Amino acid sequence: MDQKTIGPTRVLTAEFIGTFTLIFIGAGAATALGANHDPAVAFAHGLTIMVFIAAFGDISGCHINPAVTIGLAAAGEFPARRVVPYIVTQLAGSIAAGYCLLFVFGGPVANLGATLVDTSRITYAGAFAFEALGTFLLVNTVLHTAVRHSASPLAPVAIGMTVTMCILGFGVLTGGSVNPARTIGPAVASWSAQRVRASCTARSGLAMRHPPEPSHAVQPLPPARTCPAAVRPNKGAEP
Repeated sequence: MDQKTIGPTRVLTAEFIGTFTLIFIGAGAATALGANHDPAVAFAHGLTIMVFIAAFGDISGCHINPAVTIGLAAAGEFPARRVVPYIVTQLAGSIAAGYCLLFVFGGPVANLGATLVDTSRITYAGAFAFEALGTFLLVNTVLHTAVRHSASPLAPVAIGMTVTMCILGFGVLTGGSVNPARTIGPAVASWSAQRVRASCTARSGLAMRHPPEPSHAVQPLPPARTCPAAVRPNKGAEP
């Protein structure tokens, strides 16, 4: 990923667009297809990564993943001063994509494709181990195909297929994120929508149980005063 000397605005815009598209397409496929469609979801992620590395690799490096940014910085292949702007931009792109999915699906359908741990089949420690291994494999592939020495023309394919491999291998157990942005974006949008829905439901129930009293209650009119009828003399009676 041979980056040109370009301004930070263009660099961060490329990262935002790339991360947004990865989450929108990847999580969107998971939302639309639902469970038991891991191959299609895996290739949706892998192909998106391949396309955007080819498109934006010479602009920003197309990390589109905070783990890749941190990994490259730890390996001394990325300036430390640019880590925070990259991560903030990636998370912003992922959250924006999550809310776009919330809008187009009309609600938190299937948790908007959020990566969830299947606790009936694996522990959280086991899920963490799978994700850590997958992230290591991804960063290692990026380092040795796109960063160190001369970049391979097959780098986009190798990196995209690494993510596809991870999702096929353990996506059914952990969601196969290997990308904090992939986890955070849909989770934030889904959680906020569910919170709003729960709040509205609670308020509706409270309103039905305790209807508000009218602010200007109509006071009942006082009873009308009755005047005693005048006693009229009987015409037939003598005075």
